[in-house]
Amino acid sequence: MNTKLIKFILLISLSLVAACNDYPSTGDIDNFDQKTYCSNNHKYGHIIVLIDRTSKLTEAQYQEIKKVFFSKDSSALYKKYDKGYKFSYFLINGKKPAENNLIFSKCKVADSSFSSNDQDLAKYRSNFFSNLEKDALISIFKTDGSSDNSFIYETISWVAKSFETDFSSDQPYREIIVVSDLMQKSEKIDLYKTCKENKCTSLDELKKQNTKLSNFLDADSNKEENKKIKVSFYILTTCDTNPSRDPKVLFSFWKELLKDQGFDVTNKPRVQQTENTKNSCEQAKY
Repeated sequence: MNTKLIKFILLISLSLVAACNDYPSTGDIDNFDQKTYCSNNHKYGHIIVLIDRTSKLTEAQYQEIKKVFFSKDSSALYKKYDKGYKFSYFLINGKKPAENNLIFSKCKVADSSFSSNDQDLAKYRSNFFSNLEKDALISIFKTDGSSDNSFIYETISWVAKSFETDFSSDQPYREIIVVSDLMQKSEKIDLYKTCKENKCTSLDELKKQNTKLSNFLDADSNKEENKKIKVSFYILTTCDTNPSRDPKVLFSFWKELLKDQGFDVTNKPRVQQTENTKNSCEQAKY
């Protein structure tokens, strides 16, 4: 047999073996952690969803977030990443990130990893979604959303590098999804002051104006590690009609900031589909 052909067949065989070892095989229940439903013997990707609770949400916004991020039918999340990935939820609120904890952190057993006869694995998948609603959805929205501070960047940075989040470079895929109106308000970054007349002050200009911000970003920078982390956005439209609150304007600023820090930022954010009305904004309760 031709030597090149033999090498080609060998390469294909090794690739198939690697693919088979990428995730526990059908019925391999002993390879899963009983608490997190994650594989004990194989690396898994990790998706962390940051939910901004610093402003009240309308009923329509709440229902849309519930559908996109807490439903087993979500094609944008659980069906898109059906590879045994871990999904975690973390709050953006008035507290500093280190004062918060992951609200939910479990792996969704991939549909391809078991057949209808694998009752144990089927139970893991069922438990994932029941826990998601009980431990995450209810906990996140049990109180009204409102705060004087909004530490969006600090939360992204902390989640990306904290040992407490199980978000290390050993994982084959890492993504942070930011669900927010993107209106940060903190000592370092206050977009309520720097985003005016349908534009935001550039990052370079902000650094010149605010040495605390410049020094913080320089000290916080971990570009080589951050470029392995994807950051995507689900932008909530605010009830504020100020043109500076336009999602495109805000996303442009965040893309500039996060790329400057080395993150792999998605080019096409998803923007809330429901329309805010005067009545819904006045009755915002979440």
